[in-house]
Amino acid sequence: MKYPALLFALSLMVSLLGCNRPEGEATDIRIEFELLVNGEPLDLSEGQYTSEDGLTYRIDDFKVYLSNVVFNGSGSDFAETESYHLLAPTAGQSALSFVVPQVPRANYTGLTLGVGVDPEANVSLDNPGDLNPSNQMAWNWNVGYKFVLLEGEAVAADSTLPLVFHIGFERNYATQSFSFTNDLDLTLEETATLTFEIEVGELFRNPNTINFGEANNLQFGENVDLVAENWGSGFLTFTGFTIPE
Repeated sequence: MKYPALLFALSLMVSLLGCNRPEGEATDIRIEFELLVNGEPLDLSEGQYTSEDGLTYRIDDFKVYLSNVVFNGSGSDFAETESYHLLAPTAGQSALSFVVPQVPRANYTGLTLGVGVDPEANVSLDNPGDLNPSNQMAWNWNVGYKFVLLEGEAVAADSTLPLVFHIGFERNYATQSFSFTNDLDLTLEETATLTFEIEVGELFRNPNTINFGEANNLQFGENVDLVAENWGSGFLTFTGFTIPE
């Protein structure tokens, strides 16, 4: 009689372990972004910040395209299809997110994504998802998109300076890769939320200092590249992932 009892115990153990394993072959992953300016939460229109040349300024509008999300795996990678996401906060918003659907259950070691719109999509007339021109990020004089948009106003002595930074062009598209401190094993976890910080102030420093008193309207020419170079260092930071209990 001891063998039937042993088989029953083993069957029960397998059943209990199975209940703790996620079901299905894929899951949805949320990616959250905290928007900061010089370490403070972004506050459109109401926030007061200090530029690299000591001017007080505010931000009335800010938008950024993030694209081509790839989960880097220990076995294989997973690339989201039609992966174009526009972060466009409104007044009172300092955090935004999007969901990457149907991520295969595998073990992942990091994430790669792009700032801007890749060259192929940037010249295409197809407009999937957030590439819809109604988002007001398409150029009105040429095919393509603004990758980062920032508009506002700075105070210089007794005058005000309009801030207009529309940064785009294929040469400025850039991908960034982030390694997870601990692997994200979706074969064991039901789902996860990845968290990032976007430090808007980094657009104007490191390695290129942008002084508003000298350059406050950048949309064309080589100087837009100086801002684009700055989003490769400190603009986007991975802060970790959480597993729902």
